[in-house]
Amino acid sequence: MLDIARVRVRSFSVDYLDIHWDIAPTFEDVLDYNFVVQRSAQQYVGYVDISPEIINLYQFRDITVRGQHARYRTFWYRLKVTKRTDATAPAVFPAQGGVRLEAELDLYGLEFARQENLRLQEFAGREVLVFPKLVFGQHCPNCVDRVERRKVRSGCLACFDTGWTGGYGQPVRCYMEITTPPKLSQNSPQGKLEIAATQFKLGNYPVVNEGDLVVEGENKRWIIGDPVVGVTKARAMFRQQGSVFEADRGDVVYKLPINLTDAEISSLLPTPERNYTNPSTFADSELDKAISAAFGGRMQPK
Repeated sequence: MLDIARVRVRSFSVDYLDIHWDIAPTFEDVLDYNFVVQRSAQQYVGYVDISPEIINLYQFRDITVRGQHARYRTFWYRLKVTKRTDATAPAVFPAQGGVRLEAELDLYGLEFARQENLRLQEFAGREVLVFPKLVFGQHCPNCVDRVERRKVRSGCLACFDTGWTGGYGQPVRCYMEITTPPKLSQNSPQGKLEIAATQFKLGNYPVVNEGDLVVEGENKRWIIGDPVVGVTKARAMFRQQGSVFEADRGDVVYKLPINLTDAEISSLLPTPERNYTNPSTFADSELDKAISAAFGGRMQPK
């Protein structure tokens, strides 16, 4: 299988976007491969073919996005590669998510992003599941009026109150820092309302938007608020931050299933593991235990 070294989006027009890709040096016959460009309105889900099969050409112009006048609308692209003489499933590049028209991180920006991700993974962050909120697709047939195209009821289990069938896309695992919120409450005609609003920090992946759902290991479910601020270096984003608020326990988002196996749930440790281990001697370390087990317990440190 060919290795796609780089996929990128370029354009100096609002009437089209150019998608370019490179292949890594190979001894394979490049004429035996087909390339198909796929596009989605979200980074993780909903990719559809927008190009014919391309052979021995490494760019494609998408003219179906003519008139890009929406400032905050983003199109994501990825490449599907198929070997014609092989019946195996096609490969997609990048393997997760996609690419969009944006600045690329320079060496300093890459280092900023690496250190931020390292800080989250090894110190301040916790592993969470990010469910991207759907913003396109099939209108929910259960709660969206077919004529007025608006929601007519809440608590819908078909769209989880997003208005789009399914509600959310496939989750992405990542490390995020969510500041512990102060305990606030206010009185209302419906009773006492408990409010939990706070701030979050995230690396440059995955790209999150207002309305996305974040699930922690203790089943706390947060909704990302507006705005999400991208911290950039030379226009390239290396960190995201913004506000989140905890959903009420009676909210329909708590009905969204988390499809983890029993083994995955029992071994779940959202906080970095090294924060719980502090071997003071060689005998206390996992390495020594593994060596002792391999030698039948006969090996003891001096």
